[in-house]
Amino acid sequence: MRIFTQPKVKKLCKIMLGVLTVYGCWTVIGSVLMCMPVNYFWDLSIKGKCMNKLAFWFSNSALNITTDLMIFAIPMPLLRQLQLPKKQKIGLMFVFGFGVL
Repeated sequence: MRIFTQPKVKKLCKIMLGVLTVYGCWTVIGSVLMCMPVNYFWDLSIKGKCMNKLAFWFSNSALNITTDLMIFAIPMPLLRQLQLPKKQKIGLMFVFGFGVL
């Protein structure tokens, strides 16, 4: 947020921070409370119940990929506008692009 000072970008960054905070809390709480009681996750000899683990993991993966792509997309239009030689712009975009991996 300090590098890109345009109001729209700052607002977008704040929205992404909010989305990532909610997503992170949902992931942690959902992982911890996936089974009731919690120790039923690894000890099936006790009586308990779990939510659909596969659905949770796939939805978590999809949200993770989506947020990664959104974070990657935020600075790209701004990097194109920089007054740098073409090779430096491409190199800078490539460095930012490592975040997608």
